[in-house]
Amino acid sequence: MTRSFWISRRRGQGPAAGFTLIEVLVALVLGALVTAMAGSALLVGRQAQRHQDDADRLDDSARYAMGVMENAVRQAGLPEPGLALDADLRSLGDAGSDALSGSDESVAGASAERIAPRRGGVNGSDMLALHFAGSGSGVHGDGSVVNCAGFGVGAERAHGDDGWSIFYVTLDRRGDAQLMCKYHGRHGWSSVALAAGVESFQVLYGIADTPAGVATGFVRATQLLQGAANSGVSAERIWQRVVSVRLSLLVRGTERFRLDPADQRFDLFGALYAQQDAMSDRGTHIDEATLPARQHGYLRRVFTTTTRLRNRPVGDVRTPNAGGTAI
Repeated sequence: MTRSFWISRRRGQGPAAGFTLIEVLVALVLGALVTAMAGSALLVGRQAQRHQDDADRLDDSARYAMGVMENAVRQAGLPEPGLALDADLRSLGDAGSDALSGSDESVAGASAERIAPRRGGVNGSDMLALHFAGSGSGVHGDGSVVNCAGFGVGAERAHGDDGWSIFYVTLDRRGDAQLMCKYHGRHGWSSVALAAGVESFQVLYGIADTPAGVATGFVRATQLLQGAANSGVSAERIWQRVVSVRLSLLVRGTERFRLDPADQRFDLFGALYAQQDAMSDRGTHIDEATLPARQHGYLRRVFTTTTRLRNRPVGDVRTPNAGGTAI
């Protein structure tokens, strides 16, 4: 019986067959390597998914903000039924209103005044104010005309109060930039955040020889008003020369990581404009290296669009030489 037992062991048929210590160690090392590789691949995939989710949220936020502003620009100057449009184009801050007005590196004042721009735009951000009449009866009308907060504007009160959409950038309680909408509602002036992470909001104005003409160049608000002063044209008349508006946003994501961690530079109106006008229009060129340390490492993108005003009257007012770079 003893001889048969040892013969079975030599043939590998007995219950005593197993692994050596070296074989066990090799298996453990290989298992650890496979686990590490799988974990690394999972981590990379998770980071890529977070990055894509952040990019999608950023795009959605920017598209929504741009859509609201484009709609407001198209409505600008919409006259009340039976009211001549020229009668509704008056200087900023008067009893009447401009269809469109703006200010460089400014925000909308917190007072009860309609616009009351004051200095202090975040990262040199501008302010854009648009006025229009409503549609339909009642305070909120028939819903075909809305302000930047999404509330309907009725024709009965629009001329005096309701038909306003004012855009600017300010900081929230945590110190993060956000695009704001100021509007006049049933209970007076109110503001609401349209999009978080908007670190710069820039506006250029396309001017033409006639309100029905095509823009021959785009200038910022300061250049437009300076050109009017140099040519002896009143401010309220020069704003009537604006036939289109170019809007640009620098939008930041919500996740503080980026696949490429190196500091980047952003030219909101392109490299050519930045080379010639970045020093005088500082908000159009943003260098991440100059931002606070806690704002580094975020995904950022620039969004730009040009929208034509639809409700300009046809006239013959000379366009002043606004100076600056026409793009």
